[in-house]
Amino acid sequence: MSSPPVISALPAVPATSDPNFETLAPALFSAIKNSFIGEVNAVASWINAGSWLTTPLAVSSGGTGASTFSSGKLLYGNGTGALQAASGVSTDGTNLSTGGNLGVTGNASVTGNASVTGNLAVDTDTLFVDAANNRVGIGTANPLKTLHTKLGADQNFWLENPSSKVRISATNDAASAYVPIEITGSTVSFNGTGGAQSAVFDSSGNLAVGAHTTALGKLDARSTSGAQLVASYDGSNYTAITTNSSGDCAIAPSGGDLAITGNLAVDTSTLVVDAANNRVGIGTTSPGTLLNIVASVDNTTAGSVLVRNTSTGTNGMSLYYTGDSADAYSAVFGTTGTGSTAYYGSQTAVVGSVKNIPVTLLAANDAKAFLLTNGNFGINTSSPLGRLDSRATSGAQIVASYDGSNYTTLTTNSSGDCTIAPTGDGLTIDGDDIRINQAPAASAGSATGTYARINFNGTYYKIALLADA
Repeated sequence: MSSPPVISALPAVPATSDPNFETLAPALFSAIKNSFIGEVNAVASWINAGSWLTTPLAVSSGGTGASTFSSGKLLYGNGTGALQAASGVSTDGTNLSTGGNLGVTGNASVTGNASVTGNLAVDTDTLFVDAANNRVGIGTANPLKTLHTKLGADQNFWLENPSSKVRISATNDAASAYVPIEITGSTVSFNGTGGAQSAVFDSSGNLAVGAHTTALGKLDARSTSGAQLVASYDGSNYTAITTNSSGDCAIAPSGGDLAITGNLAVDTSTLVVDAANNRVGIGTTSPGTLLNIVASVDNTTAGSVLVRNTSTGTNGMSLYYTGDSADAYSAVFGTTGTGSTAYYGSQTAVVGSVKNIPVTLLAANDAKAFLLTNGNFGINTSSPLGRLDSRATSGAQIVASYDGSNYTTLTTNSSGDCTIAPTGDGLTIDGDDIRINQAPAASAGSATGTYARINFNGTYYKIALLADA
């Protein structure tokens, strides 16, 4: 199509009360309407609304920049009745270029590439590109980092790449303090090299570390070789916690020492360490002294053991065995003193009971000796007949020994006869009044009477009575 004619001047138009340019010069108006290229010089005239223009457009040759237009420029009204060419905006018929700001009210659709050398704002802060600082903001027109996503008040999300690692940070609006990050999903996975799963939070809030997705507890770290958990100081000084294939647990500090600064409870009350009061309890969760051992059984078979230092500050120590009643104290080891407890202090060593209960000595889990509350002591009998009752159906009941080779035995046989047998040749009885309180029985060749006799190797010898007896 050929270019429309260039209109250099308009013919004079007679004065009329109808300023409709289309009525006065229809052919010329049609040419101007179809191609508005070149100059339009009007003198006291204007283009009124027609089929292609809804409002009057005044044209004045006196307007700044309205006398000539460069190729490719866009025209705009300057507000003083003149057309002007936009200085920073141009077009080649296909592409639009602007050297200043570009404002779009409504939607913008770009087919092809869009190049923006300054800031870019979409709906003020829905998307904002800070060209001066090379930052992108989503939800904010003032991005603080390379990528700054603002979710709400004091809920900012940053993604940056310092020193070849990606850092995700959440801060308040002033970037002066960090705020929590919340990741929501049915499960949250952390993957390592090649996308292999290294950890996962399941829907119950449990953390599974390793190649498994269902944790048995809040933290479940699994490995079939080496430690599952390592608490490390610097990589060389650490503590490893390992569970083996049998379910046994090992706590192995590289330094060798394991320190527990608080309380320790093993199986609730099997072993309890009260760190605040420096006490240890076995069978109790509330140890009353330095070592408190409690057994929940009848006091006739077993009970508790309490070991404590004296409250009076002396160097004694007591060990006593208690049951579940007020009189169930059955054994004490310690020293007597003047403290508030009977066997307590630093004067005399004591092994026994403090209540009305006998003391039994066992060997090979068998009762061998008994001390009754009346003071009688029995060996192989729990019913001693006197202060000392040593019983045996074979051998001597009592042996007085010098060195294991030189000794004297005292034996009572099944007939009630007593034998005193020294390994040496002599038997000495000291005293000036030796009595035999039983008259001898009658025997062949001997008459009974008031005399004593001695059997020496089967031969009886009389002991005559003294005249003054």
